[in-house]
Amino acid sequence: DGVLCPSGTFNSLGRKTDSDAFCAPCGVAGHGQFFGETDCDTSDQKSILEKIYYDLRGGQWEVNDGWVTADSVCDWFGVTCTDDREFVIGITLEDNGMKGAVPKDIFSLPRLESLKLKKNDIEFSFDGIGSAVYLHTLSLSETSLTRLDGIGMAKDSLKYLHLTNNNLGQIPDEIYQLTNLEDLYMNYNEISSSLSTKIGLLTNLKNLFLFHNKITGSLPTELGNLKNLKVLALGENYLSGEIPTELNRLTNIEIIALQREAGETAPGIGGPLEPKSDIEIGKGFTGLLPPFDGLPKIRELYLGSNSLHGEIPNEFLSSADKSAVIKVDLTMNDLEGEFPDFLKEFGQMKMYAAGNRFNGMAQSLCSKDNWMGGEVSVSGCNAILCPPGTFNIYGRAASAETPCEDCPYTYEADFYGSIECLPTHTETYSDKEVLQLFYEATGGAHL
Repeated sequence: DGVLCPSGTFNSLGRKTDSDAFCAPCGVAGHGQFFGETDCDTSDQKSILEKIYYDLRGGQWEVNDGWVTADSVCDWFGVTCTDDREFVIGITLEDNGMKGAVPKDIFSLPRLESLKLKKNDIEFSFDGIGSAVYLHTLSLSETSLTRLDGIGMAKDSLKYLHLTNNNLGQIPDEIYQLTNLEDLYMNYNEISSSLSTKIGLLTNLKNLFLFHNKITGSLPTELGNLKNLKVLALGENYLSGEIPTELNRLTNIEIIALQREAGETAPGIGGPLEPKSDIEIGKGFTGLLPPFDGLPKIRELYLGSNSLHGEIPNEFLSSADKSAVIKVDLTMNDLEGEFPDFLKEFGQMKMYAAGNRFNGMAQSLCSKDNWMGGEVSVSGCNAILCPPGTFNIYGRAASAETPCEDCPYTYEADFYGSIECLPTHTETYSDKEVLQLFYEATGGAHL
């Protein structure tokens, strides 16, 4: 290569001069037929794009400005070219009314780097994707994809893969061949298998989004290998078992979302709550609440609607930035004990913890005015958890207009953060005690 670039490749000098000035493949069969080529014939780029236009009913697209009419493909809507306007490097035609089968010739564009076809009614095959040696970004969310056969051939180039809201049903092994991936989005895909231990091979991942599927089983400990991970979004699945301690090795993590699927009426984080049911969706994660004490960059932690038990550990989020806004969802678990004093070290915590079995509240938290988005300055500790004997649908005073309410007569709420009051067991009460309850419930003391 240092003498002449091989047939089928090119370089502006016709030969390789260093590691950055290598002989690049032309990408299209028949181009760069000779040794020492300084460019590739790019006339076929136009014919490839024309085929895309006609095969995908370009005349009916939402926007098709310039397509097949402008002389240069670089002037066609959604097409991006190199600065010298010689090569097509990007196609962005998201939500553009495309219909039909995307021709596999698209992968023959010699310098294609980014292909974004999200939200179109298209059929897509990965046959030939290995020819697109520069392709780093592929966005095919909301395109009704059902298979990913052949995607493994993009293992040397692909970094950003968006496949949200399709019908994939599973994560094929070929995904784990894409070891250069930094972003993987496969939310809303009806994935019903367990998460393979091979996930640990994707060590370059920064963002892993698999929420709102039907993924079962326990979390593989190999997730701890993903040292570059910033977002781990596995919420709203059917996962179970204990949360692996290996997650504490994710020192770059900022968001962990492991909240359990809670049915069709699942609330948003911090929203109104309903008693959970384990009949259809299982118990979720069990075991003790991990301390997550090795995560200095953590900002959001979502663990709601699981079956975690025990007390909040003293080391909970101990390495996190105490001055940062940190959001934690522990709602609807089986946690108990006192809502602890050490949490006062956090200056701007948003801690949602209703629906547990807390029997005490550290009073030092009642003056943390910047907690709960400032609501503690208005409602004190009630903004964190409603006290025993009171309730509301949030389990806390979410605002001045939604205070904690007293339980009605013959009903009780034994714990902090109750979202409902349960009937009082009065069968063991004496007649005098029953009358006393009646007296208090009907305001007799204020007459």
